[in-house]
Amino acid sequence: MQTLTFTQAHAVLWDEQNGLLWVTGGTLVRTYRVNGTLRAARLQKRGPDITIAGNGHDIQPDYARPGTLLVTDSHRVYSVDKATRAVTVVAKMPYVKSYVRHAGGQAMWTADPDINDSDWGGSTVHFSAGGNRTRPGAQIYKARIHTTRFH
Repeated sequence: MQTLTFTQAHAVLWDEQNGLLWVTGGTLVRTYRVNGTLRAARLQKRGPDITIAGNGHDIQPDYARPGTLLVTDSHRVYSVDKATRAVTVVAKMPYVKSYVRHAGGQAMWTADPDINDSDWGGSTVHFSAGGNRTRPGAQIYKARIHTTRFH
């Protein structure tokens, strides 16, 4: 058994190219190397933490820009360069929960339209090219692109 301290850990993403587990939570993005197998598996912190402004919600690959990840907090979308760990604000949007970009460049995101209406999310998945999809009464927290093209 291994106990790690990571306040508000919230989302994880396995990076098979670099053999790293990316984790976001609170105002940090952190990476771990996985050592060992089965019950002997242990996480070892790798590299410096990355600081973001708000409470981290999600982390996904940017399929349009290999080598970068997209991280959301409550009010922003960030691009994180995996090699340099440089952070750039991509967009500012209220209560964004998840954000991903297709290899063709179209973005897809979920958000809570009114922080008072639910803790989970809204009823719409948004698309940068238009054609948003709404399911009345739904509380959609995170959306993903289904693809075999991870990197």
